[in-house]
Amino acid sequence: MDKVCGLFVVILCSAMWLSAVAAHRTIPLPGGALGLGLAWAPSGEALAVAYLDGGTVSRLRLISLPAGGVAWEVGLGEIPIGSPIPWISRLDFSPDGALLAVGMPGAIRVLSARGGAPVADMRLDGSTVPVGLRFLPRGGLLAVLAHADRWPPPPLDAGMRAAISFQVWDMGWEISEAPVVIGERPLPLLPRPLDAFSGDRRFFASVNVHPEEGRWLLGYLGTESGEGRVYGLADIVPEGAARPGALAISPDGREAALGVETSGEGGVPLVVRFRLATGEVVGAHVPCGSARCGVSALSYSPDGELLVFAIRSEAGSHLGFIDTTSGAEGLFCRARDGVTCPGSAALFAPSGALLAVLGPTEVTLWRITHGCRGRM
Repeated sequence: MDKVCGLFVVILCSAMWLSAVAAHRTIPLPGGALGLGLAWAPSGEALAVAYLDGGTVSRLRLISLPAGGVAWEVGLGEIPIGSPIPWISRLDFSPDGALLAVGMPGAIRVLSARGGAPVADMRLDGSTVPVGLRFLPRGGLLAVLAHADRWPPPPLDAGMRAAISFQVWDMGWEISEAPVVIGERPLPLLPRPLDAFSGDRRFFASVNVHPEEGRWLLGYLGTESGEGRVYGLADIVPEGAARPGALAISPDGREAALGVETSGEGGVPLVVRFRLATGEVVGAHVPCGSARCGVSALSYSPDGELLVFAIRSEAGSHLGFIDTTSGAEGLFCRARDGVTCPGSAALFAPSGALLAVLGPTEVTLWRITHGCRGRM
């Protein structure tokens, strides 16, 4: 009887989650735009969106919520014509919401969140691209940097890797720590979210390739304690997975999730949850139903009860979630065209009441209501 009741709870919870996330709205970007990056203000009252304007100019827009109007917008820079360096935009608000940092090839810019006025401009080597960015809990800004001496255009970049390091600036925007090299990463994977921070900003993790051995490693660091560990992904990545695709850390830093890509037969779990400190696997989810699948985004809710994933496959794309307590899975949307159910980035609002999903031409807001608290 207990087993039957437990099963009923899981089914009921999954059904309630599905009904609870059905409501959504879209906020369009300008015509011809291509979404690049997304960040929530700590208050939950605004979203920052970086995008290409349909040409070669990158722009940053602050969207006020709930109205959805544009509070302010600034230009970030122009992409050099013919440049093979990927234009990756990483965004982050300071914990107090006063500042907004944006990384782009060759630079990290800090702006006033109130009106977009420039505060600081940290210039990097022209062959360096920020692929991760986060303000630290006690002040300072940590950036994960990718550097390559050569940037051949796709598909000539296959097999080539960039050196990955992280660097910290203090709040006077001076370098407070020398760059720390943490591995290498294939050039085609640089736009993927393979660097993650816990919601309280106290834990940082990164997935990279060992320069000599060629095997995938996960390293994590306590941003306040300075303690960390590095271990191989061989015991985490499921058999049949080709390479990592996305990484996320739970709000309390105890759990992490790795999304993978496949290139063989179907049935490979695409999302693996594990203990961050030990690498112990606690769940494997969302088996791939076709020969080629890949996770493009992962995000934990602020209470850690939901893990959202975005998947692209030969059959299209879908956006879904995992109840981290019961393991139940559900869908927000599914589409064959890969456009009407986008998921290049997915981030929960600080309250957990909204999920923002970045697509090529718009931001979709899904309303989340915690209608199910069932436990097996």
